[in-house]
Amino acid sequence: MLGWLRRPQADVPAPSVVPGQTELAALADLADQARRSGVTVDLMVRPVDLTHGMALAAYRIVQEALTIPAAPARCLVSVDGDANGVRIDVVNDGPAHRLANGGQLAALAATQGGTCVTAPHNGRGFRVSVRLPHPVDD
Repeated sequence: MLGWLRRPQADVPAPSVVPGQTELAALADLADQARRSGVTVDLMVRPVDLTHGMALAAYRIVQEALTIPAAPARCLVSVDGDANGVRIDVVNDGPAHRLANGGQLAALAATQGGTCVTAPHNGRGFRVSVRLPHPVDD
């Protein structure tokens, strides 16, 4: 998975919409897929300017986090940005699960200079909090 994310940009298909926004728009499809498996998903995405790499990492992080909960579960997914970067929060209140891919999520965040914290949530599910900073111009 990380190899795919790190592959040369020449191999990345050109987005059909605005760079960085295509991946965020596709988060609705991920939420729909989780809903079809019986997971209730509340998705809140505030439009934010992201580089293609940041948007791709955000998409993959949400995708990984939504594959963890088992039905019946409720997930709150929030993607929000500010002048410093983007914050991604996924909270699952479903049956107790061990977050087995927390290391993968941290590695995905690190590809963009970000951080990832995963933790149990309210004695049942889990919480994933990711912060991806905007690139610094040299």
